[in-house]
Amino acid sequence: MNGRFDDTEQFAKQIYASEDGKDYAAAYIDQNFEKRVEDVYLPKVDFLLDQLEFKNPKLLDVGCGGGYFVHACQQRGLDAKGIDVSRTMVDFGNMNISNREGISPLLLVDEDSFYNEVRNTKANIVSTIGVIEHLRQPKRLFEAF
Repeated sequence: MNGRFDDTEQFAKQIYASEDGKDYAAAYIDQNFEKRVEDVYLPKVDFLLDQLEFKNPKLLDVGCGGGYFVHACQQRGLDAKGIDVSRTMVDFGNMNISNREGISPLLLVDEDSFYNEVRNTKANIVSTIGVIEHLRQPKRLFEAF
């Protein structure tokens, strides 16, 4: 989508899922979970809520990573869940959210399940912040949506 070469299945697994995604996750995991939510993700949720009118909004965050956006959505009263292919990121996010909210809203999925979750979601909002450019087959996401 934005590169000279297509991402292969092997490349995607190596970057995002190999060793539970620890290498990729290293840039996103730190001790500033709540600060990142407040500074970066709450303004995104506020913008979303200002632009869309939903009764009982339910959100699925595709490629949720560490769950920052999911947690911000929950702070604003949305029923939010997330999916990701990185065990490290999902575990990190669920740990942080569980410590604050007592729930674990992030789900670890493999690549095929990733698209099936989008296709079968009951959410009326699907978010993909900073995700589409990382997908090996973005067209599958658009078809599932």
